[in-house]
Amino acid sequence: MNIANVLDTYLKEIYLLVGKKVYIMIDEYDHFANGLLSDMAAFRKFTGKDGFVRSFYEVFKSHAGSGCIDRIFITGVTSLTLDSLTSGFNIAKNISMFPEFNEMAGFTAEETKNLLQKINVDTIEETMEILTESYNGYRFCKNSESKVFNSNMVLYFIDEYQRAKGIPEQLTDPNMKSDYHKLTAMFDLFQEEESKQAILEKIMNNETLETDIVSNFNFAIPFQEEDFLSLLFYLGLLTIKEAGLMYEVVLQAPNSVIRDIYYQYYANYLNVDLIMHEM
Repeated sequence: MNIANVLDTYLKEIYLLVGKKVYIMIDEYDHFANGLLSDMAAFRKFTGKDGFVRSFYEVFKSHAGSGCIDRIFITGVTSLTLDSLTSGFNIAKNISMFPEFNEMAGFTAEETKNLLQKINVDTIEETMEILTESYNGYRFCKNSESKVFNSNMVLYFIDEYQRAKGIPEQLTDPNMKSDYHKLTAMFDLFQEEESKQAILEKIMNNETLETDIVSNFNFAIPFQEEDFLSLLFYLGLLTIKEAGLMYEVVLQAPNSVIRDIYYQYYANYLNVDLIMHEM
C-alpha cells in the first residue's frame, strides 16, 4: 500500500466531510530518519528522490494553499532530513534561527521566576541562581540578546521540588540523556577523526568553537567540520554564545547540566575511537 496515496485520499475526504481547511502539525518529523543513520543505505532509501519522505510531503504541498490545508507547522530536533523534505516541499520556510522565535523553545527568566512563585519557593533569588547555572544558556539566534532556560529541565525541577518540599539533590533529569547508539551514529557521520577529537576535547574543557551554521545537510558529500558543529548545535549540546568574527557564530556548551551529562559520553566516545584505531 502506498502511504502517500492513502494520505492524499484521507485529506480529500476530510475536506469533503468538514468543508473547512485544516492545520497540519507534525512533531519530531526527523525522529524515524535519525534512527536509520547507522544504516545509510536505508536512510538514503527513505529520504532520497523516490523515497517515502519526499513523496509524503509532496502530498501536503499539493493540498496547500488552494487545497484543503491552510497552514503546516513542523518541529524536529535536527535538520538532517531537511534537504530531503524540502525537495518535495519547497513551500516551507525554516524559522529555527529567526530572532522573533528565539524564546519559543524555552522559558525566559521571568517565566521561570513566575513558576517558582507559583509553587511558593521561599528563596526565589537563590534558586534562580542555581537554575541559571544548571538550565539556562540557550540562544538560537546570534542577534538575540536573551537566553532561555531548558523548559524540560525547569519542569523537572518544579516537579521534584514539590515532591521533596525543597531543592532536589539531583538536578539532572535522567530523561535528558540521549540514546547512546543513536548519538554515536550521528557522531560517526563526521569521519575526520583528528578534527572530531579536537572538537570534543574543546567542548569537554568548556572552550568555544567558531563556525557557520549549516541549514541543510548534503549527504552526497562527506561531513565537514561545520556540519558536525551544526549537528551539535541542533542537538542542544552546543548553543550560540555570540556572533563570530571570522564565521557566523561562536558556540559553547549551554550550561553545567549539559556539560556534566555529556562529558562522560564524549570521554567514552573518544576512548572507543582510540581503541579502534590502535587495533
